[in-house]
Amino acid sequence: GGTGAAASGRLLIEDNNSGGSGGGIGVAGVLVFGNAPPLTLRNLTLRQNLAAGSGGGAYVFLNGSGVADPVIVTDVEFTANEAGFSGGGLYLATPRSGSESSAQRLSFRDNVAGELGGAIYHMGGTPLRHVSSTRNVAGLEGDSVYIVETSIFVAQMATPRIEFFTTHDEGQSAIVLGRATEIHASAL
Repeated sequence: GGTGAAASGRLLIEDNNSGGSGGGIGVAGVLVFGNAPPLTLRNLTLRQNLAAGSGGGAYVFLNGSGVADPVIVTDVEFTANEAGFSGGGLYLATPRSGSESSAQRLSFRDNVAGELGGAIYHMGGTPLRHVSSTRNVAGLEGDSVYIVETSIFVAQMATPRIEFFTTHDEGQSAIVLGRATEIHASAL
């Protein structure tokens, strides 16, 4: 757990089953020291992974102690993953993420969450850029994305930013914004 880990280079992570969180990939940790290398998930396909908890495809939960947790998630395809709780495709909890963090060029299709965020459960300020979301389902709210209102981990989280986000063929609550969010150049 923690930053400095990397999974990249045309990897296929498929048909895995977790009794907890993180069906395909699970990363949880606390960043204690500043200037750590980023957690990097790049050039991956996560397909048909199952988590009894959260994060069917990937579960990323990092919490810093006064400094940012750098996270880079780029060029990743999430297809037909399932989570018993939240984040059918991606559970992204980085409450103190700074400007060097990014989640971009992501594709979500046919992911399922038992509760919140069929495609993405998002807590923190990591921006979402160039994301497509098609036919994802959440049992309660946010078939495409669910942005958390508050966190017990951080008194005031950074404002999330969504750019070039497209949703298609999703339910009545495709996007649920729990707090102020900047949305630009998107088709919802």
